[in-house]
Amino acid sequence: TAIAEVTVPASVKTWGKYVFSGCAKLKTARVACDSIGAFAFTRCTALSSLIISANCRTFGGNMLTYCESLTAITYEGTKEQWNAITKPTNWMASDAKTNYHNGYLQRINCIDGSFVWDSEDMDWKEETA
Repeated sequence: TAIAEVTVPASVKTWGKYVFSGCAKLKTARVACDSIGAFAFTRCTALSSLIISANCRTFGGNMLTYCESLTAITYEGTKEQWNAITKPTNWMASDAKTNYHNGYLQRINCIDGSFVWDSEDMDWKEETA
C-alpha cells in the first residue's frame, strides 16, 4: 500500500481482481497491457493520473471505484480506439453515475480529442471545439 507510482507493462497478460486495490498512496499509474482487471484501482483515493496505452482492449468492472482524485484519464489512442475498448457498463464503479455527481472522472483525453461527462444526459459526449 506504500507505492506511489506503477507501470503495468505490455508483457503482462493477465491480472486478477483487486490488484492495486487500497493503495491509498498511489498517485500515478500507466497501463500498457491489453486489459485492466476488475476492481484494479478500487480505493486508490490519491490516484490523480491514469495513462492507458492504445494497447488496452478490455476494462474490468468497477476498476475505478472510490478513485475520487481521478478527474481525467489520458488515453494514448484515438477516440475511435477508445470507443472500441470492451467496457462493461460498470467499468467506472457499481453506480458510476453517482460517482460523476460527486466530481469523479469528468474527462477522457485521447490523442485526437476528448470526451466529457454530460451530467444532464448522464453520458459521455465527444467534446466539440
